[in-house]
Amino acid sequence: MSTLAQRQWRQKAQTAVRRAVTAVKEARSRFQALSDGGDAATSGLANLALQLSHLPNLHLPEALSRVKSDVRAAAAAKLARQLSASVEGLGDRVRQLESCVEALAGALSLLDGVADQDQPWMRTAAIFHSMPLPRVRQLLSKVYDMYKLEHDSKAAVAAALVELVARPLAAAEAALTEAGTNGGSGPNGRQRDAVGAAVLAEVTHQGASAVQRLPDFCTTYLSVWMLSPYLEDEQADEVLVALDEDLASF
Repeated sequence: MSTLAQRQWRQKAQTAVRRAVTAVKEARSRFQALSDGGDAATSGLANLALQLSHLPNLHLPEALSRVKSDVRAAAAAKLARQLSASVEGLGDRVRQLESCVEALAGALSLLDGVADQDQPWMRTAAIFHSMPLPRVRQLLSKVYDMYKLEHDSKAAVAAALVELVARPLAAAEAALTEAGTNGGSGPNGRQRDAVGAAVLAEVTHQGASAVQRLPDFCTTYLSVWMLSPYLEDEQADEVLVALDEDLASF
C-alpha cells in the first residue's frame, strides 16, 4: 500500500476512533443516569408490592370498617393501578438501558469498519500517538463487556420484581375486563370494588409464606440493582483517560 493510501487510512481510522470514544462516553453517561433513576423506580415498585401484601390481614379500626365501600378493596385497586404503571415504567427504563448497550456495540463496529485483516501493518500502526487499532478496540471492549453484563443483571432484577406482582396484576386485569363487559364504562366504584376484591383474593391465595418471603426478595433485588456489581467505574475511567491522552494534540 502506498504512503498516501496509508495516510488516508490512518485519517479514516482516527475519525472512527474519535467517534467511537465519543459514543462510549455518551452511552456511559446515559446508562448511569438511567441506572440512578432506577434506584427510585425499583424501590417504589417493591414498596407497593409490600403494601399490597399486608392489606388482606390489615386490621381496620371501627371507624374505617363502617365505611360502605371496603377500604381494603379500594386500597388494593389503587395499588394495582400504581403497580401496573410502575411495571410499565421499569420496563421502559430497562429498554433504554439496552439502547445504551447497543450504542456501545455500535462504537465497536465503527472500529471494525476500518480494520482490514489483509493488511498486517494496520494491526500495529499507531492511530494517534502510540495505540494501534486492535489495542483501542480491546480497551473499549472492556467497557462494553461490563455494561452488557450490568444491563443483563438489571433486566433480570426488573423481571424478578415484575414476577412478584404478576399474579395480583393479572387478577386485577381479569376483574376489570369482567366488570367492563357487564355494563361498566370507565373507572367507577363497582369496577374499583371488583378489582380490589380480586386482588385481595389473589394475595390471600398466595399464602402467608409468600408474604413472609417478600421482604427478603425485595431487599435482594434492590441491593443488586443499586450495587451495580458489574460496573467498575475506575476501570472504565482509566480506559477513557488513556484514550484521551493518546488522542491529545491530534
